[in-house]
Amino acid sequence: MLFGDMSRTDETLDRYLARYFAYEETAFSSSNASIFTVSKGGIIKGLSEGSADLLFQGKKISTVEVSGNYLNQVARIELSSEKTTIAPLDYDYSYGSQINVRYFNALDEEIVSEEGVTFTSSDMLIANVGNDHLEVDPEGNYVHVPGGFVSGYRKKGEAIITASLLSNPEIQASLPFTSSEVLPTSVQIKATANGKTLTSNSSLLVGDTISLSATFEPKNAASTALHVEADETKLKVLNNNSNNPSLQPLVSGSHSFSVYSVILGEENKTTFNFVAEDRPAVDSGDMNDFHQIVRKGAGHFFLFFVNGVFASFAFLSTLFKDKKGGLVWSFLLALCVGFMLAGFSEAIQAIPSLHRGSTWSDVGIDTVGFAISSLVVFLIYLLVSKLKKKKD
Repeated sequence: MLFGDMSRTDETLDRYLARYFAYEETAFSSSNASIFTVSKGGIIKGLSEGSADLLFQGKKISTVEVSGNYLNQVARIELSSEKTTIAPLDYDYSYGSQINVRYFNALDEEIVSEEGVTFTSSDMLIANVGNDHLEVDPEGNYVHVPGGFVSGYRKKGEAIITASLLSNPEIQASLPFTSSEVLPTSVQIKATANGKTLTSNSSLLVGDTISLSATFEPKNAASTALHVEADETKLKVLNNNSNNPSLQPLVSGSHSFSVYSVILGEENKTTFNFVAEDRPAVDSGDMNDFHQIVRKGAGHFFLFFVNGVFASFAFLSTLFKDKKGGLVWSFLLALCVGFMLAGFSEAIQAIPSLHRGSTWSDVGIDTVGFAISSLVVFLIYLLVSKLKKKKD
């Protein structure tokens, strides 16, 4: 009697031993209880690989052979997980859920098996489940990622995760998962202005923007809106009751405002204090820009514009006067001279003792000023020449 060739269910054995049921329940026994045992109802249970005799009232009626392959064969699987509640958008592995697979043989004994399973989800938008795959780690190596990790995706609701045995897809087990919003348990609120954290010593200008942000625990928590309490005659609140509200001081003086999580309530309120000053008539940044415009315009562009006027008249009146192509040669020579003068001027400013500095942008501004004035002079000269010829 080779158990590995039989359908090992209680109903099958009951039918197989039905003709003995009229006798006493204690009539069956095993010649070797370490190989198999017989229950009072006549159900044979294999314990280890080998063979032994099935006895009835002390007499041998059959030889029972227990196959090791049969004992290691997976008859059913079970799924379990530490938690079956997930949340939408919880991609972080800290908040997902790993499914554990347990294997059982036909005798309903848990066994260790290398059998693989494949996981499917009834709705991947609710519960996203992965199968065994390879990923590249930060060092560029391929690492094996076991399947069965469930994470929330986009929707709320319930989805069924099913695992099927690869060698026999008819052997399956399922586990329900519920995706719902995760409420925050704590919050830390931060206020920043002009790229710096707002403190009681912070000094702002009227009209500056104070940005608010919060870090919630757990990190995948929903309902992260913040509420701001402030004197609206002094502080303008923007986007209140949202994830990132902000404020702007309307008047100068000392100000105070409070912020708390809408879902957690006022118990998590954080208060901020700061001082606001009136904005100057001319902003320091604007004044620096004005200084730059005056210095670059007058000290570079306009100066070389005037130089270009005199140089152009000089070339037109001397070197190329009344010569064929003289107008073109005068213009080209003026450009060359302007570029050389600009470079020489910046080179002088590079001398350390002058405590100045030379830049290619200044060379460009100088050259452009020189070139524009030269072009204007040559156009005027050309126009005058044309009018003179027409008059003659």
